[in-house]
Amino acid sequence: MKLVAYLASIDHLDAVVQSAVDVIVVPLEHLSHRYEKALAHEDIEAVIKRVHEHQKDVWLSVNKLLHQPDLETLDVLFQTLNFLSFEGVLFADLAVLQAARRFNLEAQLIYAPETYNTSLEDTRFWQRQGVQTLILSRELLLEDLVSIAKQAPSSIGFFGHGYINIFHSRRPLIDHYFSFTQEVDVESVKQSRNLALIEHQREEAFPIFEDHAGTHIFRALPRASMQEFDQLSQVLDYFIIDTLMLSLPTILSTIDDYAQARDGQLTQTIINRYREGYDNGLYYKRTHPVRRDDE
Repeated sequence: MKLVAYLASIDHLDAVVQSAVDVIVVPLEHLSHRYEKALAHEDIEAVIKRVHEHQKDVWLSVNKLLHQPDLETLDVLFQTLNFLSFEGVLFADLAVLQAARRFNLEAQLIYAPETYNTSLEDTRFWQRQGVQTLILSRELLLEDLVSIAKQAPSSIGFFGHGYINIFHSRRPLIDHYFSFTQEVDVESVKQSRNLALIEHQREEAFPIFEDHAGTHIFRALPRASMQEFDQLSQVLDYFIIDTLMLSLPTILSTIDDYAQARDGQLTQTIINRYREGYDNGLYYKRTHPVRRDDE
């Protein structure tokens, strides 16, 4: 199993490329979302070269839901990639698949549509479409995740660490809120990345931020998978660490801890580090339909 670091900021590349990860996912300007600082298209070749010099693979993130104006940018990207050596394009919108077929780049595609890859049949279907690597839904139960990954005909990845997005709107909700309250410095507040949404019926504070693709809300705590890592390492091809809203020191220590776990050196001390300030996501939260008395 390979460790994958999904960069939230291209500024973290120089440090992360020297860590124990095997694959680095780089966000691209205009074609990615949920990032802090993305890579300009003219710098792609240089970054790929830099990562390869450290014997690591590069995935380029095109995880944004695309609209008509984005398609020309996508074609320009694939024209560039046709002349470069890289390992993958992580995508969510099926327009990327159609564009990749025109440039014979299907073999590098990694399908990560957030919540859609939830069954064994999904993996079989997408393999028939020429997509050889799938990222399973973050909402899967641990038992279902293990079962699907064990039987899947394609390579399987999973976001095992980091904040889980639970809401996305194309509307700039934070901008609207501060415009209504007449906040004087809206941009500095948005860029601080320390905003949270508190609902009157819940005690948790849900991290929220806005980018060019809209507004994103996350579960209150980031997921950690230390206690489940042994099971996951036996069935996954890629274990992904999402670095969004994590500080660089936290990112590097997290990578080091999972690398030790991967290499059979997981200790109780490492496990204990992730008991507070983290949760296990949705590994054990089975959802059931609730029947009301009047139904």
